[in-house]
Amino acid sequence: ALLDAGADANKEANYGTTSLIWAAQIGDDHCVKILLDAGADMTVMMTQVDDDALTALMAAARYGQTDCVKTLLRAGADAKKVNNDGQSALIFAAQGGYTDCVKTLLAAGADADKAERGGWTALMLAADKGFTDCVKTLLGAGADAGKTRTDGRTALMIAADKGFTDCVK
Repeated sequence: ALLDAGADANKEANYGTTSLIWAAQIGDDHCVKILLDAGADMTVMMTQVDDDALTALMAAARYGQTDCVKTLLRAGADAKKVNNDGQSALIFAAQGGYTDCVKTLLAAGADADKAERGGWTALMLAADKGFTDCVKTLLGAGADAGKTRTDGRTALMIAADKGFTDCVK
């Protein structure tokens, strides 16, 4: 009804938030498809109060919305795109422990070893939270277990420091 009445699918609210970003974030895949069909721009990057700039793909990955991630990728979203902090959709998915999103993004060409500005890779973030399935998935995709953060710490050191034995194994 709203789009039919002329509502702008690309209208931005505070912090650059769009309807597409909101729909992707809450996992409403049907709404995402409708907005994409109406010409919603997937490249818009919102900035939130917590300073994480997010595209619709990053928002979907951050909240584990695998169906929306798949829809956005099929529509041409860039799995390798990063925000100003160097964070990608893969970084957000791994940090949340969303293994299905991680698998989907890796299959779409996301770089398993791409680090954000502080040197954290998806593998390190998954290890930091004890997300063993994500750790295994990233390692299976070729993530470098020996890569170091800016402070010299590896994913193994991070997992050991937190006591995540299953990740350490």
